[in-house]
Amino acid sequence: MAIQNARLYATVQRLAIMDELTDLYNRRGLFELGKREVDRAHRYGRHLSVLFLDADHFHNVNDEFGYAAGDQACAP
Repeated sequence: MAIQNARLYATVQRLAIMDELTDLYNRRGLFELGKREVDRAHRYGRHLSVLFLDADHFHNVNDEFGYAAGDQACAP
């Protein structure tokens, strides 16, 4: 039972930051990863670049209805 609970917990933790369908970071995961990488760049005195691509023109939804509505539209 303990092993099953540990596996379930790990799955829930992963799904909290990853998209189940694409296996890519979701918004929360990107913010967590971004913070870690910015901290690492500062710690080692390195430059950091970030590139975001809008593959599906979803920004139109955010522009017209706001980011909260865009997030809600993408929620399962």
